[in-house]
Amino acid sequence: MLLATTAAIFTACDETEEPEPVAAIQYSLSNDSASVDGRASSFELDAYLKFKNLENKTISIKWMRYDEVKPAAWEIATCDNVTCYAPIVTSQTITVNAMDSFDFKIVFRPGATAGTASAKVRFFDPADSARTVKVANYSATAN
Repeated sequence: MLLATTAAIFTACDETEEPEPVAAIQYSLSNDSASVDGRASSFELDAYLKFKNLENKTISIKWMRYDEVKPAAWEIATCDNVTCYAPIVTSQTITVNAMDSFDFKIVFRPGATAGTASAKVRFFDPADSARTVKVANYSATAN
């Protein structure tokens, strides 16, 4: 009897259905790169891409700025749908309303120094970074 009961328990466990995987959130970037050219005397040079939430619900997105290459006098800052952050801020999690879009900018500040600079931004769902990553490359040239 004990053997039959044990077999029934294992059979019941084997029939448990696994939950359906949750679909990754959907969003888009207008391009995978953005660049800007300007004068070294300019206070700021803005390179931007359009970010669009393709969901019919509010989503959370984390962005991380990295791989910066720039002349020493330059600063690089980031602007999202909330605010423009000080150059020291290199990541943030934001919410984007259903079907909303905005300009995601990298702000290059040449500090009156000619040269080129670049940075990358990684976007992803903080709850599902493996399936939702997009990377954008930003660059600026000042003469």
